[in-house]
Amino acid sequence: MRARVLIAIAIASCGGATKTTTASAPPGTTHEPPAQQLADTPSDSGVTRDSGSAGPSTQVTPGSESPTPPPVPPETTPPPIAFELSNEGPGELVFAVDKGWQPVLFAYTGKPPKAQPVLLFPTACTESCEVAPTAMCPVCREPDDPEKRKQLEKEETRREIAPKGGIVKVPWDGKVLVYEKAPAAAGKKKCKCWRKADPAQLTHTIKACGLRPSKEPGKPSKLVCSETQVQFPVPSTPATIKLSFK
Repeated sequence: MRARVLIAIAIASCGGATKTTTASAPPGTTHEPPAQQLADTPSDSGVTRDSGSAGPSTQVTPGSESPTPPPVPPETTPPPIAFELSNEGPGELVFAVDKGWQPVLFAYTGKPPKAQPVLLFPTACTESCEVAPTAMCPVCREPDDPEKRKQLEKEETRREIAPKGGIVKVPWDGKVLVYEKAPAAAGKKKCKCWRKADPAQLTHTIKACGLRPSKEPGKPSKLVCSETQVQFPVPSTPATIKLSFK
């Protein structure tokens, strides 16, 4: 008996190998991640995999997204009526529109001296009666200082030039302007504002004037005017009213 014990101790002290048995997982409980989880896991390369089963995975490279299309500009409606100022004479024809088109392009009904003026465009430094009362009477006083007045005139200088054989087109909305006294809320007694109205159903004389620069230095420019008659309302729009300058 003692001999058997000694033999067992000797075997243990010699480092006899022992076999370790690992229990296998029951069927259906393996620890491998499912295919769905692998597909949805982002990779280190930044590429996202599509886990859909309808086809091959779609890869999207950063920075390759389609650019946003530019906005489509709204369609512009042509004006109902346009005045066409045609320069058929020698040299340039200059229209001084510092104060707008009203002093240059105007209309009247009847015959002088009993003609009635018709305003096609606003007079300078006036506003619509539809705006807020605080903006109905703009202040446009010229400076008292001659140097400042000269500088202001230079800054406001505006010219429309028709070269020889060229034209200048002036759009018009087909409305005339009727002036009335501004309401008391505007805060000024002598202020007038305007409202738009349809022109009277009469024959109107449309007249425009321009300056033809002198070819000789030191001589003033020559005033050149042209006029035509138009029956309002015009038969159809858009329409063009032509004035020729010889």
